[in-house]
Amino acid sequence: MQSIYRFRQADVGLFLRAQARGRIGNVAVGVVELARNFRSQREIVAWVNDVFRAVLPPVSDPSRGEAAYCPAYPDPAKGLDVAPTLDLAVSREAEAEAIVRRISEARAAGIADIAVLVRARSHAQALLPAL
Repeated sequence: MQSIYRFRQADVGLFLRAQARGRIGNVAVGVVELARNFRSQREIVAWVNDVFRAVLPPVSDPSRGEAAYCPAYPDPAKGLDVAPTLDLAVSREAEAEAIVRRISEARAAGIADIAVLVRARSHAQALLPAL
């Protein structure tokens, strides 16, 4: 189960309790597990599974709003498989330099489709001039 937008003050415990009861009021509810990840490559799905297996609890706890870990499965049709990496930066400028370096390496390796995701436009302020 995803966090169900906890950052928007959603109560994950409500969903877990409804799941356990099998109903919301008089309306029956069911669970559909969406475990196939069609967006990410195998190595990324494996990395996420390894990390979240260690972070999330093995059993859901509605009173704490904790959903149990559930592994994802990669799309077997995904092509290129690149292991994820982690770069740490001490400033936005250093981060921008590291991103530009990664993009340059990818382009040199013949990768043409490159995207940089940021949480908010303000997080790209140092990156845009560096690009």
